[in-house]
Amino acid sequence: MSKFNYKKAEADLYDVGAHHPDEIYDYKSEKSFRSFMKENGLNPDKYYKPDGKSGSSHTGHSGHGSSSGTDGCYLTSACVMAKGLPDHCEELETLRVFRDEYLAGQPGGRAEIEQYYATAPRIVEAINRLPNHLEIWNRVYEELVEPCIRMIHANQHEQAHQHYKSYASNLAQIYLIPEG
Repeated sequence: MSKFNYKKAEADLYDVGAHHPDEIYDYKSEKSFRSFMKENGLNPDKYYKPDGKSGSSHTGHSGHGSSSGTDGCYLTSACVMAKGLPDHCEELETLRVFRDEYLAGQPGGRAEIEQYYATAPRIVEAINRLPNHLEIWNRVYEELVEPCIRMIHANQHEQAHQHYKSYASNLAQIYLIPEG
């Protein structure tokens, strides 16, 4: 199965704390490779060698109960990659409910959600290319996810929204190369 980037998969498995990341080399079928990566909270599509086709999707944060790993969502990346949490952890479920029940109902909220899905995959990709990506994901978890969760639980929805918007803007300024 030479179409998979086993070395990157092994490195990411190690980074998320998989007990035996080298086991990835034992999986020779696509089905077994995908299953092993998903069991460890990673998106198997990320490990296909480039062929000009996009392997990204937005199901990781937009779908309920998805187990696809990070899928280009920096909130999911912070929880799954930095903390080893499952895609259905309390933090991500709280953020999804906040998105669907609060943000989507705000003026401009749906446009803001669409903007997130347009930029987040590029931010995730840029961060994941850096040698200190786990340090960055830990910082995103501590500086963005945790405070937003606290504010949401305290019914400080507008404060959580403003904190998220400010942090997201900073991430875009730091990690996105302007197009054009």
